[in-house]
Amino acid sequence: AAELAKLDGVSLNQFIAAAVARFGGDGNMQWLSEHARNDDEPLDSRLAAMRAIGATVDVATLSQLYDGATHQRIRSALIDALSQRREPAAVDKLIEIARSGTDPSARRMAIAALSQSKDPRATKLLLDLVDK
Repeated sequence: AAELAKLDGVSLNQFIAAAVARFGGDGNMQWLSEHARNDDEPLDSRLAAMRAIGATVDVATLSQLYDGATHQRIRSALIDALSQRREPAAVDKLIEIARSGTDPSARRMAIAALSQSKDPRATKLLLDLVDK
């Protein structure tokens, strides 16, 4: 309890989000997803929720969260989460962001993430971008 007293608001939010994610379960993941989407919550709290669910929810949920994200730091956290995933759907979403995203910073992040991928579709996109 003494260690919890030393935590600031950001650290406490990260601690809570990580604990809820560790408990798992559909209800907890839904709560974290809703918390991450809620523009009325503090940004650091939303980011903590986003990071906590990044490895645990399916790629479709990450994609939906990205599509609804209104803040650049949230989009960045989601691109990072997608880049850590090995499912083809994660590469598909990164390619979509790189090709048609409206946020130049997010597009650059997606391109950087794709440059680390061994997926041939990522290589093709990068070559296509260079050839333009």
